[in-house]
Amino acid sequence: MEDAEVGEFSEGTVSWLTNGPWTDTHCSWSPRGDWIVFSSSHDKAAGAPEKDILLDPGFFAVYLVKASDPAVVVRVVQSSDTIAGHVNHPMFSPDMRSIVVAADLAAVSTEPISMPQFLHSVRPYGDIFSVDLRDPDNLC
Repeated sequence: MEDAEVGEFSEGTVSWLTNGPWTDTHCSWSPRGDWIVFSSSHDKAAGAPEKDILLDPGFFAVYLVKASDPAVVVRVVQSSDTIAGHVNHPMFSPDMRSIVVAADLAAVSTEPISMPQFLHSVRPYGDIFSVDLRDPDNLC
């Protein structure tokens, strides 16, 4: 990511914070600028399909990565290992005490007809959740 103030065209440099065959997306800086929250399919279940009609099937989780040390990664919340889903669009609260996410896996139904069945992973993000962080000064 680029530094928001210096950018890659000044004396700043662009640094890779994650690296792998998974999808990392929807990143957002913390208000203090020391952490980045993002959504990733890094911990996708072992038997999960690679693609769902050319799209990522889901199995997303929300992570934190320390901007100054990319080896420090913390998983905050994840979707189920058995139901493909998206937990995306994470954002820190201004006081860093919580993270807000959008998710498509909030419903439980005894009537399968009431649950929409999508042919691929493009789902509406109609549910918004707040996840409290236990200690914003010690996120590791």
